[in-house]
Amino acid sequence: MKTRKILIAYIALIAIIVLSFSSCIEDGKITSGRITAEPASASSKETAELTDWQEYAEDTLPEYIEIKDLMQSPEYGTPRISKDGTKVFYRHITQYADNIEVLDRNTGKIQYVPWPNVRGIPYFYTTPDNNKVIILIDDSGDENYGLYLADIKEQEAEEIMPAGDFDCIFLGFDQSNDNECFIGVFDFTENVKNFHIYRFNIKTKTFKLILSNPGNIEGWEFDSQGRLVMVQTSHEDASYKIWLRNDFNSDNNEFVESEWTNIITWDYEDADSSGIIAIDDASENILMLDSSVSNLISVVNYNIATGDRTIISQDSEGLYDPSSIWMDPNSGEVLGVAYLREKLEWEALDESFGKHLDVLESVSDGEIQLLTSSKNDEYWIVSYSYDTKSDEYYIYSQNDMTAEYLFTSNPAMEQYPFAPQEPISYQASDGLTIYGYATFPLNLERKDLPLVMLVHGGPWSRDTWGFDRDVQFLANRGYMVLQVNFRGSTGYGKDFMLAGDMEWGRKMHQDVLDGLDWAVKQGYADPDRVAIYGASYGGYEALVGAAFTPEKFACAIDLFGPSSLLTFVSSQPPQWSSYSQNLFRSIGDPATDAELMMERSPYYKATEIPIPLMVVHGGNDVRVTQQESEQLVSAMRDAGIDVEYILFPDAGHGFSSYSQLETFYEAAEKFLAEHIGGRNRIND
Repeated sequence: MKTRKILIAYIALIAIIVLSFSSCIEDGKITSGRITAEPASASSKETAELTDWQEYAEDTLPEYIEIKDLMQSPEYGTPRISKDGTKVFYRHITQYADNIEVLDRNTGKIQYVPWPNVRGIPYFYTTPDNNKVIILIDDSGDENYGLYLADIKEQEAEEIMPAGDFDCIFLGFDQSNDNECFIGVFDFTENVKNFHIYRFNIKTKTFKLILSNPGNIEGWEFDSQGRLVMVQTSHEDASYKIWLRNDFNSDNNEFVESEWTNIITWDYEDADSSGIIAIDDASENILMLDSSVSNLISVVNYNIATGDRTIISQDSEGLYDPSSIWMDPNSGEVLGVAYLREKLEWEALDESFGKHLDVLESVSDGEIQLLTSSKNDEYWIVSYSYDTKSDEYYIYSQNDMTAEYLFTSNPAMEQYPFAPQEPISYQASDGLTIYGYATFPLNLERKDLPLVMLVHGGPWSRDTWGFDRDVQFLANRGYMVLQVNFRGSTGYGKDFMLAGDMEWGRKMHQDVLDGLDWAVKQGYADPDRVAIYGASYGGYEALVGAAFTPEKFACAIDLFGPSSLLTFVSSQPPQWSSYSQNLFRSIGDPATDAELMMERSPYYKATEIPIPLMVVHGGNDVRVTQQESEQLVSAMRDAGIDVEYILFPDAGHGFSSYSQLETFYEAAEKFLAEHIGGRNRIND
């Protein structure tokens, strides 16, 4: 079952979509609609100093990496091993095609999975018999996912529920019946309030309604016999309740409270950091994530009969929340837990699992992620992540205790040198410790560098150690990059996350400013050459910087960010309506907090923004609608204020094609070089 704070976390969306341009882009060139620009342009002395530094950077930095190389989609990704361990399914993207391929491990032969005739962002799931692939794909980034079934043998892809008319979520296969799986369906053609739950028969392509959603059911749990045994409901006080079905064999598809027992309640403070993982075969114990027993999220066993909670694992350093859990597929025993500290680190709870981790750690020094396994856990798909090169994937054999190399996600990137990402920490103005990462451009002296504050989305997420194309793009152009996990970020316990409530544009922004001041005090950054840049919540932060603390920044770049908290919380898509109480407590309730929300909304200061600003949005964005950028840009232009606006009609809450990426990063390279002085090789 999922936790709740997922509404506007930034997603880097890569797929093949035809891009059409709005009037903001003419003949492939961006138009800014500039009338005046305040403050006045830099003096000739300042311009000369900037040019001198750019020449120094150009001569000293390593090889310039072309945008077309750096921003191209990884060639390989999303590998999954089949249930019997004989095949590997993965995504293979080239300049000519985007395919799901199937590698037969015994013969080395590769087959292609037929692709639906729809352009969008895909997710795929392999049926247990290896013959078919369930594909969920949206319509040009609108996040309304249709359901498609691809037959590998027949080389046909059939539309089951079209993208755009429906929003489908895959809930898993029936462990007792390989021919069936569970699908959540939000039907936009009907007056529904949330996802209804269906059993989908893969052979007959028919649906059976399991549960009609009254509107507040947000989580579902099935047992090993394929029965719906638990649900999770949300409530007006932003709490979660977990309900256990009284009769597991009941076929009533209506939710009637008397037929269920409320066994667990998480109040608002714990609801977003707790959730069900699984119920055991005997239906006696529930494995879950639970923050009610501690500030940190713990892996907990809950005894249904007694209500007792037993902590299985909690961070030994006393600071971090768990990131991944690995379980025995047969017994359900937790074998290991990964904690996202400065880097991802595993803690083995089982001696045999620990020995396997030792072998994996001897293969590479990258972060280890265990992705999928065959039915009896004989084979694992393992990824190794790095900060200065692309992910690598291996097939690990438990029996042989050997790792077989599969592929590198983006082999074309292996030729380039990349800048390492360094963990940092500092004290915020009120004494709270803030953690983050600093990346310095290679070969340049770490002194008076132009700085980009790269603010993560969410805000209920966090920056992590690993290869980040945004970071490497900026470092390669000569910028220091600072990423900070401000209060409200996840991963550091519930108190740290809850410390962001009602602090949008206030203490959360101050944490970012304190990070900037830290970089300046260390001597790393030139305070006169600082940009703020981010997407989703990070885009909002960029606008806050431009509108409320422009003295700190030379320019700002906002991607997909809300400009008004009032219009933002009032324009969520219908399938997310049950999250509204959570948003009200985190950001503000327009009915009671309108004045405070206006005070923290950059839109209401749009006519006073004095620094250069770039605004980017997607026409199909359902998380932060196009209105958020349109109203800001219109207000600025009506006041005669300079703003560069790029609208991608066929993008959603993130870029959805390489052409969109190329257009944006070319514009960003020129924009940043003009205002804070990195290198630029983009021709006007």
